[in-house]
Amino acid sequence: MTAIDLLPEFEQAIEEVPERKPWTLPIRPNTACLAEQVQLIEEMDDGEALLARLNRLSIGVVAIDTEFQFASEPVNLGGGRSWQDPTTIRPLILSGAAWLPDSDAIIIFVFDLRRRQLGPIIDRLLRLRTVFTAHYFNAEFKTLWALGLEPVLTQIYDTCRCSCADAWYGSSLDRSSRRSSR
Repeated sequence: MTAIDLLPEFEQAIEEVPERKPWTLPIRPNTACLAEQVQLIEEMDDGEALLARLNRLSIGVVAIDTEFQFASEPVNLGGGRSWQDPTTIRPLILSGAAWLPDSDAIIIFVFDLRRRQLGPIIDRLLRLRTVFTAHYFNAEFKTLWALGLEPVLTQIYDTCRCSCADAWYGSSLDRSSRRSSR
């Protein structure tokens, strides 16, 4: 095997590259530090670190939202209506916010869904034992299915469904005032 002789400048530059230190769990996650800035998750190690911290905290609720694009053009159904094939969804990002009621802090994170290797981390995120909320879970589930995930969320709160129910049945304030006026 032939060895390549590097110029001294390159040898020195290679020696000065810092080695990556192994990640270790802190005794207690610093929630103030976590809540200071958005946690951008592009690599597995970053995702593992975030999950390790979230698993050690008391989380009140996790709000999620996904963004995606379709790989195909919409089909015109006539009458001003169109249809998009959900099997052509290309996931882009999953953003989230974890609320910590103990400190009233919010940890904001964003997963780059174009990096498919993050799928197992997202699957584990969705298995956290807490309430998950979104504005339209239909879209969130379709995006997660496009990633090959089968999320089983035991407690969800869909703000879109709640706003539809409120519009349909009226707010609880309206109902109580109707009862008292009878």
